[in-house]
Amino acid sequence: MEFPAEPRPSDLERAPASNKNADPRTRLSSSLRRRGPAMVMSTRGTADAFTLAVWCEDIRRAIECAEASSCGLVVDTTKLEFLSCRALLALAREAVRCRGHATAVSLVSPSPTIIKIASADPVIARLPVHSTVVSALTSLRLHPPRRALSRTARPTAPSKPGALGAAFRNSGKTAMRPGSASRIARTTPPVPDEDRDSRTPE
Repeated sequence: MEFPAEPRPSDLERAPASNKNADPRTRLSSSLRRRGPAMVMSTRGTADAFTLAVWCEDIRRAIECAEASSCGLVVDTTKLEFLSCRALLALAREAVRCRGHATAVSLVSPSPTIIKIASADPVIARLPVHSTVVSALTSLRLHPPRRALSRTARPTAPSKPGALGAAFRNSGKTAMRPGSASRIARTTPPVPDEDRDSRTPE
């Protein structure tokens, strides 16, 4: 009969003493890749209270990559063993925040329970949920998010009163202001009657 080998001291040092000292990264991992109009974040493991900080951190990093690439973000949870309501709510809040930056965030989950929760909560209901990655990418192609105007690109301000005259003065020309023609007519001396008679043909 064979017995299991006795653990070595090095193995005992690497093994966590309890679940509290375990690394959340060992229970939740994610990968990011570009697929067409979006960055796809694929997750594995469990997204619960123990791994919530890792879940939020991975989502923020994926959003930063999507914003830098000017594309959307698709969070694929098809290979996730468990997704808690708190993790789902955190994703929905990030999706709402990203709408101000014109970055679309959507969730992919084949679970009907997740779809029911998403339709019941008012915040999570604003998160687009798709059953496959292909359907999420197709939705982004058909309905791309509208990009906000650049902060540096601002509408041209209307010209101020007197701006046209200042432009003429700067160019060495004299601008004729409104009413100047009437003042010139009033200041011009009238032609004597004798001169007008002399100009009249006989």
